[in-house]
Amino acid sequence: MASPPLDDVLDCPAPEGARRAGLELLEQTAHAHERLQGEPADAAALHDFRVALRRLRSWLRAFSAQLDGAVSAKVTRRLRALQEATGASRDLDVRRGWLDAVVADSTADARAGAEWVRHQLAAAPALDVEWLHRRFARCEGVLHATFATYTLKLPVGAAPQVTPFSWEWATVLRELLADLFQAASDASGAEQPELLHRVRIRTKRLRYVLAPLKSWPEAAEALDWLKARQAALGTFRDRQLLLAALANAEAESTLAPGLAALHALARAQQADALEQYLALRQHDLELARAVEAVCTRLSRRRGLVVEVMPAPDG
Repeated sequence: MASPPLDDVLDCPAPEGARRAGLELLEQTAHAHERLQGEPADAAALHDFRVALRRLRSWLRAFSAQLDGAVSAKVTRRLRALQEATGASRDLDVRRGWLDAVVADSTADARAGAEWVRHQLAAAPALDVEWLHRRFARCEGVLHATFATYTLKLPVGAAPQVTPFSWEWATVLRELLADLFQAASDASGAEQPELLHRVRIRTKRLRYVLAPLKSWPEAAEALDWLKARQAALGTFRDRQLLLAALANAEAESTLAPGLAALHALARAQQADALEQYLALRQHDLELARAVEAVCTRLSRRRGLVVEVMPAPDG
């Protein structure tokens, strides 16, 4: 299915716009799933599926009102379970890549520790692709049916009062930006890693809901700021999880010097990532201005057309 023209999506009724864009995101997720099914050991395929799934989930969450609650809690739970199940494999791939870099360029102690940890990771269970396929297939069928139709209530004897999707999109973006800034305000530093993780999640949500507008210069600018923040917070989170894994490994291994060296390296990288993120926070105003410019452009659209009755033949 070809992507619907952006103007068509923006100017149709809000319930339809949310569904038309949702269908496109669902198709992208299905393509990524097919690739992962054919190449379950491909880290890039896993990454692409997880990103597509996160975009779809972010869209469902952001536009739940425009979807009239049609997406059941059961489907929402299943999608979340897919994200969590693939998360373990993704974390292993990240750690293997990090260990490869350590082996290539580090101290002898760190290399010895890295080889030991890499050997432990080799025993980790592989992703259950068949389970993932069955779960996703159920979700895909239900979501496709949900996105395919909607009900529009029209008053008798009066013009239809319908909100264009562009206006609702602007409202959602402003809400997501406010949520992001509130989460960022609540998280003050490395001593609150879970609060920083919340900031990362809210950064992703805003980025993914904004992404379909990436051809607009205002949106492209905002997306660049969000991508940089997400990268810094992602590194911070990855090193946090790695440090916890190394702490557990130290209790099982006699390679205390090697694991200690890995621990010190991961801690330093985590501190660097936090510093990068805090530097990006100095540009909150630029991010806010770029998002608001997108919202203003969305709010100024007046292209809504609603056909209450089908056009006559001929």
